[in-house]
Amino acid sequence: MPESTKSFIESEFDTTKYDKSILESIIISYFDDMQRYVKNKSETKKIKNIYDSISTQLTNQSKKFQYSKIDKNARSRDYELALDWLLESNLILQSFQVSLPTIPLKAYSKDDFFKIFINDVGLLSVLSEIKPSDILLDNLGIFKAH
Repeated sequence: MPESTKSFIESEFDTTKYDKSILESIIISYFDDMQRYVKNKSETKKIKNIYDSISTQLTNQSKKFQYSKIDKNARSRDYELALDWLLESNLILQSFQVSLPTIPLKAYSKDDFFKIFINDVGLLSVLSEIKPSDILLDNLGIFKAH
């Protein structure tokens, strides 16, 4: 994302002057890559659907990622490969709930209770349609609380 960093510097670190179309083009490139590297069109659609759902998933009342928020009939087994592709490509981060916050965390993690995050806060703001002014004026409401 060198172009994005360069634009931010050139805007004198002013988010209101930053050209967010750069981030939009990065997301489009990600989707193009999904189509290029995943030959199964159905799987490509699942990858895109997961990625598109992340910003709304972050506000789930259940506090966990839900496949049913992608498609009401979706099940984890249907999206397992798509989720793995996103994780392996480092486009997303996965965080598991732990039953006891002690070392080693892995021993206490719940494999079926997790959240997914976009790997870049700028991309998340574009996917969530958050304007820089919303951040500056602290207008994020419930999204901020989660």
